[in-house]
Amino acid sequence: MSRCIQIATEEWSFPASNGEGEIFARAWLPPEPKAVVQIAHGMSEHSGRYDEFARYLCGLGFAVVANDHAGHGLSAQGHLGSFSGKAGGFDCAVEDLSNLFTLAEKNLGISILPRVLFGQSMGSLMAALYAERYDDLSALILSATPSAIQYSKVFQFLAAVIATTRGQLARSPLLERLTGSVKNMSEEEKMQARSWLTRDEDKIREFNSDKLCGFDYSAGGYLALLKAYHHVNAKNWGQQIPNVPVLIVAGSADPTSGNGKGPMHFTEQLTKTGHKQVELRLFNHARHELINELNHQEIYTFLGNWINQQVTHWGRGK
Repeated sequence: MSRCIQIATEEWSFPASNGEGEIFARAWLPPEPKAVVQIAHGMSEHSGRYDEFARYLCGLGFAVVANDHAGHGLSAQGHLGSFSGKAGGFDCAVEDLSNLFTLAEKNLGISILPRVLFGQSMGSLMAALYAERYDDLSALILSATPSAIQYSKVFQFLAAVIATTRGQLARSPLLERLTGSVKNMSEEEKMQARSWLTRDEDKIREFNSDKLCGFDYSAGGYLALLKAYHHVNAKNWGQQIPNVPVLIVAGSADPTSGNGKGPMHFTEQLTKTGHKQVELRLFNHARHELINELNHQEIYTFLGNWINQQVTHWGRGK
């Protein structure tokens, strides 16, 4: 159970690693934080949607930070749906996660608290890449990790052709149709099309009415995302990850994670590469956005307890 404490909220900005403007970030700060938890949001959304979850974690004594990835939310940089106007934008977005940890520690006046990274869906791919490139995490949480994407190599090829011939910011009706665009749908049709997000229909309505959510990606955006997806799904990926505690969570009824197949794949991959602290938890009947599910309080409690356990062990010199 979270404590009744005073939570300070702040908004920060810092130079984007892609060199194309600023990255907008939010912070939820308790009086005396015992860890810094960073949330990496998913595709076609923004950090503001994690306010309730962040406040819960903050009530447990964790400082929580989250940015809007480049090309998203208040970090749109004039190209919503593209990580950059040039190639390499996804890598820059991963670097932005590192820079936000550094900024948080600077603004909090600390440098020795454990770092925990929580990645949702697309954000879990960023978090996986982060763990591969930066050996500074105390714990890693991968939520709603994507399962096998049918014809993903074909999608990547089409996106590469369009991005190469027409530019990273080029839009493609074909790619949008193939990836499930809801353009020109009625509200009722959008509700049905996005029912995979959560069983909570109010949360789907909130998503549909949020002007910073639900947008299509550019060819370069899809290309960057698919390249990251294939990299993380490579057989040798687990060998690059430090042996830190890893929690993999998903809904058992989330079609984008193969109803649990994607998370199970990542769990097996890490176990086979010698990781001793890997835990998988599938929540029965839950769909894609666990923190927005009907049983979100149960999920909050589970995640908060797991993080607290890792932080306690870290404090003992783990």
